[in-house]
Amino acid sequence: MKKRLFRNLLILGLLLVALTAAVSAASAYYSYKENAIGGRTINFSFDAKYHCTLHGDNIVTPVNSLGLYVVQGITSWTSEQITFQIKVNSVYCQGREGGSDVHGEHTNSIIENDTQTVTFTGSCLCHKAFNLTKEVTQIMANDRGDALEFTVTADKPRHTLTKHLQADSTCTEYGYSEDCYECPGCKKLFKDQNAEQELPASVRRVMTPHNYVNGVCQGCAATGEAYTLSSDGSKNYHTTVEEALTATYTSQDPSVWITHYERPTDITLTNSCNVYVCNGVTIPKICTSASDPQAAINITNHGTIDTITPANSGTQS
Repeated sequence: MKKRLFRNLLILGLLLVALTAAVSAASAYYSYKENAIGGRTINFSFDAKYHCTLHGDNIVTPVNSLGLYVVQGITSWTSEQITFQIKVNSVYCQGREGGSDVHGEHTNSIIENDTQTVTFTGSCLCHKAFNLTKEVTQIMANDRGDALEFTVTADKPRHTLTKHLQADSTCTEYGYSEDCYECPGCKKLFKDQNAEQELPASVRRVMTPHNYVNGVCQGCAATGEAYTLSSDGSKNYHTTVEEALTATYTSQDPSVWITHYERPTDITLTNSCNVYVCNGVTIPKICTSASDPQAAINITNHGTIDTITPANSGTQS
């Protein structure tokens, strides 16, 4: 009976030790999960330290207890920085080592229920796992120089790289001079899927121009929105009205003919031009905002223009 009781007490003791160790390990970090692109889950582990500087000391207190701060979420994430909202509930200084002098004022908590915007900076944060540290100052009401030091560790990158095979470019897709991997975040190219060896941007070949015949691209069947009509009668088709207008502003092509338009976007005229809206075309709004008061803007409407602003802009027919 005594042996059985001793054995049970021993097992209970071991369980308590294991539980205590587990709780200590769990409280050493605050974990936060975020769903990344493609439904992947990224785990962030946080560590925090309170730097207390009263009386010229620099007393560092680990902030390990659960609930003292809560990571509320990510507000921005780029290739060079990631910003978290962290709510600090209460943090105390532990005093001098050994606890012989707790410093009185050192034991006061920082501003309670205070949400801090903490921005960690680095490089390649979109395609690399990271470990970053940021010190947040001016956290005390009396601004005595105390600080909270946060460390965040991400267990995987935000993006997985996209593989591109060597290929010639087309009018709708880039080409690549060799097999490579691309980060969807920063658009950098790499030789390997772990983003260890970066490639020059010249590996990506620019898309070829559309080959329009009577307003339809022979490569992708896309329809150009407009063409410019040269003085010799030749037509130069453009994918968008904006491209056609730019060509008119910078060349001697005197007019833009809008033959196809399905976007809800307004069209803005900023310089001298002759614009023709063809039969069957509907434009939601044409705005004129030429900086030159002498600019000559002429609009000939054979289709539908819902609104022209200002109403007295240019010459309309």
